[in-house]
Amino acid sequence: PPPPPLEAGVWSAVGAAHLSTSQRCSWLYLTAQRDFVRSLAALSEELYTPGSGLPEIERRPASEAARLKLAALVGGMAVPPLAYVPLCSSSDPFRRVVRIPPDEVGVFVTRERASALLLVEVVADRRRRRLSQLFEA
Repeated sequence: PPPPPLEAGVWSAVGAAHLSTSQRCSWLYLTAQRDFVRSLAALSEELYTPGSGLPEIERRPASEAARLKLAALVGGMAVPPLAYVPLCSSSDPFRRVVRIPPDEVGVFVTRERASALLLVEVVADRRRRRLSQLFEA
């Protein structure tokens, strides 16, 4: 079956007529991966951002409240197919993200930030591909 169409705004910007089916599939995968990584990076910002104009005591969440909020945010995240956490080299074996358990999160709240600690469950690729080999036929 053909891959799903790209979003309308991006479709015309990329030039649909110039993308092969393989290129469109790669583009869809990489867009989903980029959005997944962005959502992971945004978690700490969702918990606490200094300088919002409120007094510090009202801005900074208590540790348990921050952990509960993080658990709710993680619980609402969708993991795209073949997602990975890009903390490796492209020559490392590919390990797909299975899930991020909401009950296994932690938050470290300081004056400057709320750092999120996540447990990311991964599974090794059955075909033992490396990350750099994902798009090879």
